[in-house]
Amino acid sequence: MGGLGKTTQAREIYNNDAIKSRFNCRAWMTVSQNFRTRELLLQILKCQMPKSDDLIRSLEDMSRDELKKRLLEYLRGKRYLIVMDDVWITEIWDEIRSAFPDDFNGSRILITSRIQEVAPHTSLNPPYSLPFIKEDESWNLFREMVLPGGYPKKFLADLGRQIAQRCLGIPLSIVLLFGVLANKGKTHRIWSKVIADVNWYPAQATTLRDDILNLSYTHLPRNLKPCFLYLGAYPKDFEIPASQLIHLWIAEGLINCGSNEDIEEVAENYLKELIARNLIQVVERRSDGGAKTCHVHDLLQDLCISKGAEEVF
Repeated sequence: MGGLGKTTQAREIYNNDAIKSRFNCRAWMTVSQNFRTRELLLQILKCQMPKSDDLIRSLEDMSRDELKKRLLEYLRGKRYLIVMDDVWITEIWDEIRSAFPDDFNGSRILITSRIQEVAPHTSLNPPYSLPFIKEDESWNLFREMVLPGGYPKKFLADLGRQIAQRCLGIPLSIVLLFGVLANKGKTHRIWSKVIADVNWYPAQATTLRDDILNLSYTHLPRNLKPCFLYLGAYPKDFEIPASQLIHLWIAEGLINCGSNEDIEEVAENYLKELIARNLIQVVERRSDGGAKTCHVHDLLQDLCISKGAEEVF
């Protein structure tokens, strides 16, 4: 199922310094439901080959089979790590596997999928299934996110433990609900009202997750909703340059700015608040700590698209 942290875990592996030093060639492929084999092959080659306009043009003119052959030749003899993230059907592996040489040199292909049939089709090795996180881990996550720097008052601790138990160990549900609570007043009345807005029964993980997804949007301040919905315009799993996003928000007239305020500063604060609510993930930070690039979970992007359609955004 979505929301367990498969992509997050894969990114941590992919960006690990020890992994970087072990593999002299690394590539990340976001597959998703609407995959095109030729585009995936082109994606890998473009990020690996020297940045040359002529080379890029020649690659773009190649057929799918020509790109397969070119990638096979390029990877031959190299120790590579390829991540295929969010694979939905087995056919993609059948179509692309011949582009990856097996030189018995320790190269690896890491595949993430929410579909059980994918793993046994792509590898003889047993798959690793991410577990739901334990109640104590959920509670510790709650304390770190909502109440940093100290132990909460008893009534907040009691409510926090209730949430940790009821979220059924789904990381995405936990961080989104805590993102809502972290921006509310820390009173029993306010927190109880937010918790009451969640349909906890029937206690099915996917139903609960989807309900919390909707809740995270419902509790957004009015000025942030259009900026969040705008994220649906990006391709799934796209690494979004933060400065580009801010300038697009401004160009589209989505930033409410007073006469004495700097509009770019206001827009950056909007971005910071969406990050604080766990609706946007920071991929890379600038030297001053601000977001350089960011990413939206595919389930949250689905939410952007569905809510945008409902509200004719």
